[in-house]
Amino acid sequence: MEIQFKARNAKISEEFKGVVSQKLKRMERFGVLLERVQVEISHESNPRHGKGSHKVQLTTHGAGPLVRAEAASLDDVSAFDLAVEKFELQIRKAHERRKDFGHKTIRTSEVSTALVESTDVSQILSETAYTLVREKEHKAEILEISSAIDQMELLDHDFYLFIEKESATPAVVYRRKGYAYGLIRLQGN
Repeated sequence: MEIQFKARNAKISEEFKGVVSQKLKRMERFGVLLERVQVEISHESNPRHGKGSHKVQLTTHGAGPLVRAEAASLDDVSAFDLAVEKFELQIRKAHERRKDFGHKTIRTSEVSTALVESTDVSQILSETAYTLVREKEHKAEILEISSAIDQMELLDHDFYLFIEKESATPAVVYRRKGYAYGLIRLQGN
């Protein structure tokens, strides 16, 4: 991992560089690819900023996830400590997303031949598949797509089930990456 330092209205001491490189090298234990980390230090000379006069910003560049953390404090070291805590949390989240938790699926699990010969489908599903934890009923409203997206955003959900006004079929709008949305229309046989 390459560490770059950038200063605005500040001078960076060699001691501070040593502390920064030591703490950032510890992030390699998560196994997340970090090519380059930019450490930006800025000092605000305005006395009104007081406790937040020293600001440290950490940003990753290159391959791997984009991680950014920022903190302000009385001095550079304490501001860096606060920023590196936020930085580590984001790196840890990226590491957790990459983990394989070993969830079994019906396709990958082996079903015994005695179960396959059985004609009772509910017995097969109860012994191999999932445990139903919760059931919920939803009264689907007849809406236009734009209204369904508005309802989804008002509820702060990732998807919203409704009956599409134009085609009178069940549909689901869902949030995609960025500010884009998707639509799934359900069709019967």
